[in-house]
Amino acid sequence: MDTKSFMFSASSFKDYLQCGLKFKYSKVDKRERAESSTHHRWFGSLVHSLIYHSIADYDGTSKDMTLRASPRKKETMELFEDIWHEKASNNEANIILKSLGDKPIGRFSTGKLASLGSTNGDMPQEELEEGWKEEARKMIENGIDILSDIHEIVELEKKIFYHVKGYKFMGFVDVLAKNKEGQYEFYDFKTSWDRSYDLDNDFQFFGYAKALSEDKGLGIKEDYFPTGYWVYLRKKELLPYELKKEKFWDMIRMTEKTMQNIESNIFLPDYGGPLCKFCDFRRICYGDDENIWTR
Repeated sequence: MDTKSFMFSASSFKDYLQCGLKFKYSKVDKRERAESSTHHRWFGSLVHSLIYHSIADYDGTSKDMTLRASPRKKETMELFEDIWHEKASNNEANIILKSLGDKPIGRFSTGKLASLGSTNGDMPQEELEEGWKEEARKMIENGIDILSDIHEIVELEKKIFYHVKGYKFMGFVDVLAKNKEGQYEFYDFKTSWDRSYDLDNDFQFFGYAKALSEDKGLGIKEDYFPTGYWVYLRKKELLPYELKKEKFWDMIRMTEKTMQNIESNIFLPDYGGPLCKFCDFRRICYGDDENIWTR
């Protein structure tokens, strides 16, 4: 694979770090993804869209937004009810519904969002969705509360491009903001169930801090990296991220070594890893013999 000509997203690069075989199936072999993955994508898109809606007006598409002065919680939660019942009650509801696509049917692969913690495999679809709805409602309300506490929101879903040793990357920053001292900071909303995370070595946050520090349009002073926040929406927690100079060079070296491994066609699998349950390629992964995602 010619890594110098490929545009990596932070998530695709992290795919390789978590399981080389998953990266190979997706980016090298370009295999079709599993339908079951739509549950998590749909749920994450729903939560993000409604959090964004609370502080912005949609202008034609879900990516075209105009910021408001302050969040609107009551209106957003009313819109959530309409969208959940797939009612295009107004233009904004219609825009969000189109961006989400059809609501998935059946269980989340983890079962943890089955229905308020229940893992009954024979549960009707209506009861399954009650669990999803409760989790989504809680996450959206928590996200709106966090937006309310941010000093100044500058931009939503800011698209960024950056280079690491000649390798190209891109990504989207959920919320770009400024603190009371006028310094830039960024927030990334997470709908994951588990909050245990090695944030110091997270490539996504490293890349975002690097990209923003080098963005000439922001005018950030040299040698300053904006603080990032990993937002755990289930519990309304903020995990701060600060990129230090010594860690900066560690991440640069790690990126270069990883790219060399990809170029050498080294795609080591991670059978039994924590993300096997969520993988888009469970049906074809030859770790299936261990039935790792149903334990």
